Amino acid sequence: MHTGAVAVAAQAGHGGLEYDAVPLTPLVAIIFVAFRADFTGASVSFYAVKPVFTAPRFSFSAIMGLALPLFVVAMAPQNQPGVAAIQAGGYGSIAGKGRGEGIPISKIITLTGLVTLVLAPFGAFALNLSAITAFPEELIAAIAGLAVLGAIGGALATVVRDELRREAALMTFLVTLSGVVIAGVGSAFWGVVAGALALFVQQYGKSHFFNRPLPELFLPMNILFVADPLESFKIYKDTTFAMMREAQRRGHSVATCEPQDVMWQRGALVTAHVRDIVLTGLPDAWFEVREARAVALKDFDAILMRKDPPFDSEYFYATHLLAQAEREGARVFNKPGALRDHPEKLAIMEFPQFIGPTLVTRDEADIKRFHAEHQDIILKPLDGMGGMGIFRVGPDGLNLGSITETLNRHGEQSLMVQKFLPEIVDGDKRVLVIGGKPVPYCLARIPQGSEVRGNLAAGGKGVARPLSVRDREIAEALGPVLHRRGLLLVGLDIIGDSLTEINVTSPTCFQEIFDQTGFDVAAMFVDALELAVKG
Repeated sequence: MHTGAVAVAAQAGHGGLEYDAVPLTPLVAIIFVAFRADFTGASVSFYAVKPVFTAPRFSFSAIMGLALPLFVVAMAPQNQPGVAAIQAGGYGSIAGKGRGEGIPISKIITLTGLVTLVLAPFGAFALNLSAITAFPEELIAAIAGLAVLGAIGGALATVVRDELRREAALMTFLVTLSGVVIAGVGSAFWGVVAGALALFVQQYGKSHFFNRPLPELFLPMNILFVADPLESFKIYKDTTFAMMREAQRRGHSVATCEPQDVMWQRGALVTAHVRDIVLTGLPDAWFEVREARAVALKDFDAILMRKDPPFDSEYFYATHLLAQAEREGARVFNKPGALRDHPEKLAIMEFPQFIGPTLVTRDEADIKRFHAEHQDIILKPLDGMGGMGIFRVGPDGLNLGSITETLNRHGEQSLMVQKFLPEIVDGDKRVLVIGGKPVPYCLARIPQGSEVRGNLAAGGKGVARPLSVRDREIAEALGPVLHRRGLLLVGLDIIGDSLTEINVTSPTCFQEIFDQTGFDVAAMFVDALELAVKG
């Protein structure tokens, strides 16, 4: 392959020129190859194209080594975006905005496949592959190399960012590149096989596969999300929505309810009025209700408690109802007892080696003593969320008394006091831990302007970053401990090198991390959920 021509054309397309690199490709390749004296113009001829019937020939090796990989390639980068566009416009098999039942996607793919099959003997499929074969071999190599360089580079860049699927993707690439031929079948097929096997082994692991029957791994689940009203979701950033979307993508059924929909009658099972929904893929009418029904919670394969804070009396009572459902056989994540045992601000006190100077009290004298020692402090209520009720008091102690009275309600309510951490200017980092393992990226929520709070709800800017050494140290120390206690998903808040909160009710930031890094946090979560349910 003449990499010089490839590099020149690519630079022309990405440099200061205003023209697309595609029409420049053959021109640059011709000039480069001619300069190298690899061919002369005499070898180029022009003539009218005449249709020629090509009798099809079938062989097992060609089907497995060429047809099947080409089918996979066509489905992934070509048909998939088309289907997404149809669904987004409301014309897919899922009806949207009063447009009836929509267009059956499977029939569209079947029709286009049949048309391709009929026209294949006339060279329709091979036309694009053989259109440039009139040119010299050196020129064809240069043009073909440039044509695939962007696709290969983009695909490799994407897969190396995804730690969960990186090894499987690289295995596919390397085996295909090797050119190995087994049983007359080419490397393209064996690359797909090697990648699929690598992904299967990596995703489930020997310890999860060989200890249970094979069919059990692939059974769809019925999942209930106990959450806030669906109508209040901002789906472009909502983590619960990301969980639902990934669950539906894998074939799991999704139902929803709110905490007030759960009831327990004497002598009966804990039951909820739920809505079975399907996600439409539309930005506005993003879900459809298929059925509203009353059902015992134990009849679901998994229940996800995703109600946002505050952790008030009603939330507390909801955890007791869910705990009873557990005794009846339900699987609840995070476990109701673990939710009660880990108040999000108080929970950090169990791990003093990872936190900064911190005090929990309702006594004003204790707070004044703490301020005198540390000068610059943060005060916040124990049941706050989204940065609500957080105050900073500097060395002058201005308004410390009135702030204390407001937060502790004249000595009736406890609050948390912490030494101010100046590293907040670099962000309040949300580190997600799923199934006891840290997500490799965090979301640093950076305060804006004169604001001291980094919370997104308080106007903070979210910037995804790889975990630091200290972030990973904290996450790997706490993750297994919290997971054993029944906390499948935890959000650790870290400022600088200090742990400041342990979020267990409804940790967020899935979509922000995915949008900025490409790491699919929702996929990692549903992986862990499936293993937890089947474990």
